[in-house]
This record gives sequence, structure tokens and C-alpha cells, in this order.
Amino acid sequence: MSQILVVLLSNIISLWSLLIFIWAISTWFSPNPSAKWFRLLHTVVEPILLPFQRLIPKLGPLDLSTLFALLALRFINELLVSRMDIN
Repeated sequence: MSQILVVLLSNIISLWSLLIFIWAISTWFSPNPSAKWFRLLHTVVEPILLPFQRLIPKLGPLDLSTLFALLALRFINELLVSRMDIN
């Protein structure tokens, strides 16, 4: 894979991870769900979180799907970067 493509994908994954982290922190403060920024953030992170939310049941009020999504993104990012170092 081209190094430019790997760097681009790595940056996209890092940005997505940051947005998911912001999403997780913002849910602790009960933001207005109709706020434009919150809806936009939800639209961006939902495609990543939804598969994990379907697979991982909630433990009472604790939703571990965000943690597993972040770990999966980190794993994919590390895999991409290690592939770049090999080639």
C-alpha cells in the first residue's frame, strides 16, 4: 500500500477515535440532543459504534461498546502503520 494512503487512513482513524472519545465524554454531561453539534457528532460516530453496541450488551448504565470501538480502531491503525514499516 502506498505510504501516502496509509498516512491518510491513519489520520482518518485517529480523527475518528478522537471524535468517539469526545462523544463518550459529552454523554456524561447530558447535552441537548437537538443541539446541532451533538447531532453532527452522533452522525459521524454512529456508524462505528453501532456494530459494537449490537454485539456488546450494556452492563447496567455502563456501555463498553465505545471502549471496544476505540480499541478496534487503535488495532487497525497499528496494523496499518506496521504494514507501512515492513514495505
